This record gives sequence, C-alpha cells and structure tokens, in this order.
Amino acid sequence: MTVQINFSNKTAYTLIAIAALIIISGIVYALGSDDFNLHGHDAGEIEDSGSGGYYVPSEIIATTTTHNGNLGGFKELNYWIQTNGCSGYHVCDSHEITRYIMQNGSNPPKGWVVESTARDWHKQGAKFNDCGGWQSTSTGDSGVWGSVWDPDDERLEKIGCDNERAVLCCK
Repeated sequence: MTVQINFSNKTAYTLIAIAALIIISGIVYALGSDDFNLHGHDAGEIEDSGSGGYYVPSEIIATTTTHNGNLGGFKELNYWIQTNGCSGYHVCDSHEITRYIMQNGSNPPKGWVVESTARDWHKQGAKFNDCGGWQSTSTGDSGVWGSVWDPDDERLEKIGCDNERAVLCCK
C-alpha cells in the first residue's frame, strides 16, 4: 500500500512560512520571559549596562577551609572547592570580583582568585601567577605568585603560594 500526498508549491511555501513563524514566536517568547530556568536569559540580563554585557556573579563565598597555592592544577582546584563548601560554584576570577562589587556594592571576603594573566607583575619579577597553575608552594622568591582578593584594601594582593587562604567561589 502506497500513500502519496501532493502539495502545490503555494501550499509548501505556506507550510514553511507557518513553521518559521512558530519558531520565531518561540524565540521571541523565550527572550522576553521572566522564567530563566525554563527559557534562558533575556537580552536585558545578558547586556546589563552595569556589567558591560559580561557575567556578574550573584553570590561570592569563601571555601570553608584554607589551602596553599599547590592544589594540583586548575581542574583539581575546581574539584577541591566543590568538596570544601562551594558545591555548585566555580572559582572566581579577578574580573568577576570587580563586576560583582560594581553591580552589588558589597565587598567579597578574602581569598585566592584566578588571575591567569600576570598583568604588570612581570615587571616585578613574577614569572606566572595563579601559583604556577595552582601547582606551587613557592614563597614568591622564585617569581611564582598567587592572587588574593583583600577586602580591607579593596584590591588584589600578590602573595607567595606558601600562604594558606580560602578560595573565593562565584555563582
């Protein structure tokens, strides 16, 4: 038994147009929705004028325990925070700290942050920050440093990786 359905070009184009309208309507509805879990983020959240269109953490906390700069590498650092009070978070970077303060007006606690770029510290002898990829307990004399957010001075500190600090976690 063979079933054959014939459409004229006009009918086929009409069906394609209806399908396109349904898809476009779904996209427009998703972008305009307040239910982010169901429909993703709206354009206002992504392009927030206060954050320059970048991700701004809604919360920053510190791990429940401290550690020196030798956490075994970046992946191991992420695993360590998950088991030390920051389940479901990621390690904050210095840009997220700045945007969080600008957006919320509150100062995060003290702790290690990911910097990944030596900025002008290379002029001061820093070979690489982030404690050599979170694999060093250097005192800083060898030129390997880490970045710690200091809420008292409201700035990043360059410290030796032998120091014990909490790690800042962003969500």
